[in-house]
Amino acid sequence: MTERPMDSYWAETFSGLDSIGQYYPVLNVTGNHEYLKYAIRKLERRFPLVFSYFQDSMVGDNQVYTLRYNDLQLFLLDSNREFFYLWSQKEWLEKELQTSDARWKIVVLHHPLYSVKGKYNNLAQKTIFNSLIQKYNVDLVLQGHEHAYARMTLHDEQGSATPPVYTVSHCSPKSYRITFNQRFDKYGIESRYYQYIRIHGDTLSMSTYEVPAGNLYDSLDIVKSGVKPMIIDHGKNIPEHLNFQPGNSKKGQEYMKRIEEYKHNKEKSHEDKVNTKD
Repeated sequence: MTERPMDSYWAETFSGLDSIGQYYPVLNVTGNHEYLKYAIRKLERRFPLVFSYFQDSMVGDNQVYTLRYNDLQLFLLDSNREFFYLWSQKEWLEKELQTSDARWKIVVLHHPLYSVKGKYNNLAQKTIFNSLIQKYNVDLVLQGHEHAYARMTLHDEQGSATPPVYTVSHCSPKSYRITFNQRFDKYGIESRYYQYIRIHGDTLSMSTYEVPAGNLYDSLDIVKSGVKPMIIDHGKNIPEHLNFQPGNSKKGQEYMKRIEEYKHNKEKSHEDKVNTKD
């Protein structure tokens, strides 16, 4: 939310939030830029004063928060901390999930549990939080940090998509070069994205839009009208944004090769599915 703990950046944050905060409540989770790089990380002191709901909900020095809104409950985590801090958050999260009777549950944290930068990234966060997210039937996991778009769903023993749905998204002008894993349903690179989430009746709908054009990039519904939740993937028919200009650098050429391999493998997987149905 704030680039660095300096007055000029906080002024920029306030300016950006001003028109939004007049109309909508703002819930925020800590990111790595809000933390100061000491041996034990230290949160920049203004953060919990600006987002003051953390003042009454912190667990130790962890900035955690939960909010119930009608049939929805949000669980905000502080994923920037060291292992022993994350462990105390795990105890808090399990207690909150156990006692929640909300029909819809969304977990929000900064670091992706399934990284798009590399399979060994964020292992502490994944090890500590992911089993709880799956055990207590969380529907949606909203994540950032790795500057790209990615969406992943789990699949049951019959191969049907099932919650939780994991998303990675960002609105930064800086883009990361990511790895590509076939377990993800959709990627987006070299662009910026935001999500619009709506709950209506027995359905949670998530739509992803590109910035600044505002065109629809991804869309799915989680429907709870039967014995178990069903996911309807509307985004699979929207082309992936995988445009990249490699230039003359060796790393750029290698990344372009990685993108082409991903495209080829995805096309082949689609052809195999079509042939199987035929």
